[in-house]
Amino acid sequence: MSMIFIKRPVFHQFLKFCLVGLESAVAYYFVFLLLNYILKINYLIASAVGFISGTLVGYKFNKIFSFDSKLRNTITLPIYLAVYSFSLIFTIFSMKYLVEILKITPIISILIVIFFTTIINFFGVKMLAFKNKKW
Repeated sequence: MSMIFIKRPVFHQFLKFCLVGLESAVAYYFVFLLLNYILKINYLIASAVGFISGTLVGYKFNKIFSFDSKLRNTITLPIYLAVYSFSLIFTIFSMKYLVEILKITPIISILIVIFFTTIINFFGVKMLAFKNKKW
């Protein structure tokens, strides 16, 4: 059963998305660390700016590499940004909950949040922005 899933196009797309996401997450985390730990900017603001940075890094690579989309940027970019905006809201509320309620440090909390937003973003951009039907 598991070998069948590995051969499915969605699995290969998810791997490509994760590769692009890794690059985006590194940009996100770098900006977060720069703003929060070096410049001493509030962790929520640093998280939001880092998230936006990672989003911009990933758009073009996801469009071409992960989903092989031929749709125009004027169609895909607004939807892509809407998916990531939802994810940003999720990020900020999750960070606040993890840091202030569960007392997990921001440096660990952000990694937990990145894991969940990766899954949300993959299915959101696959189905909504790039309208990719490969399963």
